[in-house]
Amino acid sequence: MKDSDAFASTFEVQTAVPAECARLFKEQQVDVAIVPVGALNSIGNYHLLSDYCIGAIDHVKTVAVFAKDSLEKLSTIYLDTESRSSVKLLKVLLAEFWKVSPILKDMHSYNGELLQNEGLLCIGDKTFPMLSQFAFQYDLATAWNQYTGLPFVFAVWVQNGTLSDSEQKIFNQTISEGIAHLAEYAVKMHALYPEIDFQDYYFNCINYNLEAEKLKAIHLFLEKSKNYD
Repeated sequence: MKDSDAFASTFEVQTAVPAECARLFKEQQVDVAIVPVGALNSIGNYHLLSDYCIGAIDHVKTVAVFAKDSLEKLSTIYLDTESRSSVKLLKVLLAEFWKVSPILKDMHSYNGELLQNEGLLCIGDKTFPMLSQFAFQYDLATAWNQYTGLPFVFAVWVQNGTLSDSEQKIFNQTISEGIAHLAEYAVKMHALYPEIDFQDYYFNCINYNLEAEKLKAIHLFLEKSKNYD
C-alpha cells in the first residue's frame, strides 16, 4: 500500500485558512491540524506532529508588508488576519526591530487602495501579484532573521494525543511524499501564475524541515509574542 493510500484510509481531510485551523483544533473538532505558531499559546494541550513545518530560513516573499513609502513614514498598517503568527510577528518586529508604532487596523477597514502613508500586511498566494506592484516590501522572515539570527516557523502540525504510533508514522511519511513531489506542483502553479517562479518559491523561500534551529525560533517567538496579544 502506498503512503497516500494508507493516509486516505486513515484520515479525513478538511481544508481551512490557518486561523480557522487553530480554531477547529482548539474546539476539538479535529484531531490534527496545521496551526500558526502564533496560536500555540492559546490552543490548549497539543503535541507536535511530524518532522515538517512551514518555515523560512531568511526570506519567504509571501508574508510581507507592502507600501508605497518607507516603513518609518507609515501611519497605518492594515492586517491580514488569516494567520495569527504573521500578525504577532509584525507586532514584535515593529516594536523591537524597526522601533516604529503605526496604527494597526483589521483588513476589513481596507478599501482596496493604499494611501501614501499606509501599508498592508498580506500573506499567502494573494501576495504574488503584489510583488511587482509596490516599491516598498518588507519581508517578515527576512526581518526576523536580521533581528534574531534564526529562521522563522509560520506553522506546525499538531495533534491532540489520540494518534497511535502507526498513524503518526503514516502521517509523517505522507508529508514527506508530498514534499518529494513539490517540483510537479510548482509546474501546476506556474500555469496559473506564469509570472511567478514557483521553483524558486517552493525550494528557496519555504523551508520544511523542523530541525533544532527552528524549534529554538519557535520558543523565542512564543516568549516574545506574549507581550503583543
